[in-house]
Amino acid sequence: MVNSSQFPYFILTAYLDMGYLKYLAICCPLHYKARMTPKKVALLIAGVWLYASVESLGSIVLSASLVLCGNRINKIYCDNFPVVKLACSDTTVNNAYGVLATILAVAVPLISILISYTKILRDIAYRFIAVLSHHPTNL
Repeated sequence: MVNSSQFPYFILTAYLDMGYLKYLAICCPLHYKARMTPKKVALLIAGVWLYASVESLGSIVLSASLVLCGNRINKIYCDNFPVVKLACSDTTVNNAYGVLATILAVAVPLISILISYTKILRDIAYRFIAVLSHHPTNL
């Protein structure tokens, strides 16, 4: 279901899951096994596939409703944009969806990854300060 144009977004969503896994492994190492149940792993994997599939399905549905003026695509593989370029009808909705989908597909995982790494750095800083405050310094 994931086509070639959606593959980078699929990877970004997978990185989102990896950011969460790293957060659990670093900040909650003793609770990792209890929190990462097989059900949660299955949900994370299903979420990645569902997100990429819905992203692709939106482009397919919008492109299927277009009236095409030609049938020749000058590419090795059929992607969404070359099909939209063949359209005789108005493609404003397709273009708006493409821009919005690209922004969301990049921004949502990126913001989530930044939040998880910020939490990791904050947790490491708190632990570092806690260790330093418990050890008296020799002057």
